[in-house]
Amino acid sequence: MRFALLGDHSEALRVARAVGQLPDQQLCAAVEIGTSAAADLMNAAPGVQLLRDWEEVVTSEGSDAALIGGASEVVLNGARQLASNEKPLFFIPIAAQGSAFIYELTLIHDDNRVPLVPVVPLVSQALVERLKSAIAAESLGRLVLLRLERGVIADRAGGLLSRELIHAELLHDVLLLRSIAGGYSRITAVHSGASDAGVTMATVTLGGEGLPEASWVARGGEPVWNLIATGTDGEATLSLDRSSLAGQLVLKPKNSPVETITDDGQSAGRRALELALQQQDRAPDRWIEMTRGFETVEATATSLRRRRTIDMHFETTSERSIFKSQMAAGGCSLLLLTLGGLIAFLLLGAFLDSRSMLQRSAESTGRVIPTTEFEASDSNLNRIGKQHVTELARRLERSPEPIFVMPESSGDVTELDRQRVATVVQELRAIGHQHAEALVDHAKLPSFAVQLLLRVLRVAWIAPLIVFLALQALLFVARPSSHQDNESDEQRT
Repeated sequence: MRFALLGDHSEALRVARAVGQLPDQQLCAAVEIGTSAAADLMNAAPGVQLLRDWEEVVTSEGSDAALIGGASEVVLNGARQLASNEKPLFFIPIAAQGSAFIYELTLIHDDNRVPLVPVVPLVSQALVERLKSAIAAESLGRLVLLRLERGVIADRAGGLLSRELIHAELLHDVLLLRSIAGGYSRITAVHSGASDAGVTMATVTLGGEGLPEASWVARGGEPVWNLIATGTDGEATLSLDRSSLAGQLVLKPKNSPVETITDDGQSAGRRALELALQQQDRAPDRWIEMTRGFETVEATATSLRRRRTIDMHFETTSERSIFKSQMAAGGCSLLLLTLGGLIAFLLLGAFLDSRSMLQRSAESTGRVIPTTEFEASDSNLNRIGKQHVTELARRLERSPEPIFVMPESSGDVTELDRQRVATVVQELRAIGHQHAEALVDHAKLPSFAVQLLLRVLRVAWIAPLIVFLALQALLFVARPSSHQDNESDEQRT
């Protein structure tokens, strides 16, 4: 199989150097490789081509699979495209890649069944395999505790660790702890000496039903990696150099002599790749297990934020989350009901309105003469009425449109109503419109009951949404300050 390497993470380079050590395996291309890493890679695989972009890997027919060993956007985009093109991915997990990216690749796998194979050198290290064999054979009795102590070179001033560095160091250790003891689901994370500048010490405690407790502790300082496995009948200590994976395993059974085993770590990358190639049929299960590792690391952030132990798969939703969900659902429902109410209101108003379309159009353009423009109980126009008729006469010269005269009541047309129509016709004729009687007619008054009903419905339609928005505004007004929030959190703690 011919591999193309994307990224230059140290674990990826370890696996890439081991490719040529296996029969029928070759590293043919590399993308996103730094200068120092490129020189090291050229020594391990002299025939490797350093490509400028992952697109050359997609278009090239030279590689059969890709080794993903980076977290830059170029590498992640290349991994997505290669997976979409059904090219197998041998994947070096890096915390910076994030679970969202892992889920994307999972969806691509579900769509086209592209092989996704995790490669974790730490888990495949020879001493780790020997420790797992001793635990499985119960040489130490029943395993009750795993304690992993780390010294990490600080990346912040004053020997402080950034949260990104903590996650980066935690991921592979979590995968190791899960491979030894099983699927941990309860996570408790504590950062000691935490500030905006960084963290002095990070502690993560893992638990699960029927599983031994596992604790992970990291401090800034000289690079140290010690795993202590305590059983009912003995103890084992595994010490590793994380850069080379060389180390020593000391087995101390109660009723047997102490056994010390050393390993130079040179075979870790080769063993990891061999395992990945041999177990491609189990790749989906191993991919799920790797995904759980990412979820565990990201769950530590949730534990820190909530200041308590959380269950990764059965975490109870907080009251605040429930309230937010209910308010969001209520708001969406009200918006939909308001839209439905608006449509129903418009349809109901159209059906119940006794006015014709011509009259409603005339009202909107000012071609209706109300009763207030006539003398009281008389058919003569007042001054305002005469001005209105004169204006309407000028508009009739441009476009002959109907004019309506409002009646005194909504009942039958009275003699006064007829006289008022005649008065308007006479005024228009005097101005020069000889056929004015064809353009002037009685208007219809809308029913008072119908208008009252529509007003009530208009209030009923919009009132719930207004109340809801007012409640939302009250939430911001009544929101406690951050200082009060901190005090309440301390009281709960």
